[in-house]
Amino acid sequence: MCRWLSAATCKEMPMKLLLRTVASAFMFAGILAGCLAILLLVILMVRFPPLLIAVVLACWIYRKQKVRMNP
Repeated sequence: MCRWLSAATCKEMPMKLLLRTVASAFMFAGILAGCLAILLLVILMVRFPPLLIAVVLACWIYRKQKVRMNP
């Protein structure tokens, strides 16, 4: 693969590949953690209806404030 690249570029490739792999692993872990957090929140909202009421009320208040701040 390094036939058409310079020697300096060819030496840097394994480090870039390692950095890309580590970054991909962190992104995967972050996405997985976010999905898990949303899933746990939905399970809690189904199990405890007052939490569902609180989330809906918070979203409604946020929407009203957003409309009031941006005419």
